[in-house]
Amino acid sequence: MIHFNQTCEYINNRGQYIENYENSMVFIDFLYAFFVAFGFILTYWGNVYIKNVLYILGFIPGFYFGYYVLSIIAGDYINCYNLILFSGFAGLITTCLAVKFISIAYSCLGFLVGSSIGNVLYILLLHRINIGTTYIYANSYLLTEFISGLTGLYIFYKTKREQLMIFTSFVGPYEILVFSDKIIQKNTNDIFNINITEKYVDDDINIGNMKAILYGILYVILSFSGLYVQHKRHYKRVVNSNSYIRQPHFEAVV
Repeated sequence: MIHFNQTCEYINNRGQYIENYENSMVFIDFLYAFFVAFGFILTYWGNVYIKNVLYILGFIPGFYFGYYVLSIIAGDYINCYNLILFSGFAGLITTCLAVKFISIAYSCLGFLVGSSIGNVLYILLLHRINIGTTYIYANSYLLTEFISGLTGLYIFYKTKREQLMIFTSFVGPYEILVFSDKIIQKNTNDIFNINITEKYVDDDINIGNMKAILYGILYVILSFSGLYVQHKRHYKRVVNSNSYIRQPHFEAVV
């Protein structure tokens, strides 16, 4: 049976963001490995399995919205198991909506593309903005994710075209890098230790800056290589489709 500690995450006395899954790390590592594998699928094959990918992506915004809202409102009172359970229900609701309405599915994709890019901007630059914290989260981080996510949501909602699927190449690298970092660092995710609180150690700042630069470089390489692969596949599909349309078709003579 999976067992979680009372709280899912906290800030230790050195200002480090800690995921509190010590009693269930085998299950959590397995889950993170799944997200890494899914990240590669999104990066290079997102426009192959269009409907399935859209439905799965529909789960993520609902889950994280429920997770952050419940953490901020009742993080000190709700235990980790119930927090994940209720967040899962929220994710299932957005999944059902994505299945029912294609516009919501593309909106979820747009939110994830926007927030993934916003996450990179935060790690590289915007973490320097200090406007306080809400619960244990830096307000600059929450605002960056929210604004960039809503921007992507609006653009994709207005477009709603199949070729947008190539932009899963911007979501996949986020999954690959973040969850690989979680596996390597176990319950400490060093990338997000940047400006999560006002407590700093000089060495941590230097290490954090180097990791942020490496994260940005790897994100760009993965994103644009995935974009190239998926765009090439989409272009080939369009060319083949147009060639078939232009070919003369004759009815069989009986």
